[in-house]
Amino acid sequence: MTAHETFGILTFVVNRSSVPSFRPRGSKHGGWKRKLQRKLWQNKKGKAMPKINFRAADTNFKAAENGSYPVEVEKMQLKKSSAGNDMIEAEFKILTPMPEGYGTKLFDNFSLLPQSGWKLKNFMEAAEVPYTVIALQEKGSFDVSFDTNDTIGARLIVRVEQETFQSKTKKNSDGSPMMDIRAKVVEYLKV
Repeated sequence: MTAHETFGILTFVVNRSSVPSFRPRGSKHGGWKRKLQRKLWQNKKGKAMPKINFRAADTNFKAAENGSYPVEVEKMQLKKSSAGNDMIEAEFKILTPMPEGYGTKLFDNFSLLPQSGWKLKNFMEAAEVPYTVIALQEKGSFDVSFDTNDTIGARLIVRVEQETFQSKTKKNSDGSPMMDIRAKVVEYLKV
């Protein structure tokens, strides 16, 4: 009985009556399988296991320092906030090279509540995104209409400031939430 599993360009062949071997996908002959068999090791139960080597990246990036950065809009998605309100989640790519260990992405949320419309309007003006404003009867009220697809690839300058927050994923040794630092977008400017 033989089982085949494909990983990348190699096919892992397990023959229940012999030692497992590797062979290139589509190859009928495993002429170089002896070398690869040497890279296999056996666990205590005698089952052959492939040795796997991979490079892992540190995902603990430092927040961008206070300052202004040229960015490009990568994503704009409609989501629900933790309070259940509609919002737009934006992802920006920093266009200037960052020192090693620093993140190259910035994130911001735009609430779609009437009292928060000024922030989204400032963003659209800085990014030069086409939009339509419709004045309402209520004094100072207006509807804004735009296509989020028009924002993708738009370039602008963002000013960020570091802020501390309670991490939802990192914990202290006593199990309490750890305090962390993130870069918060505080202003949108035209390029």
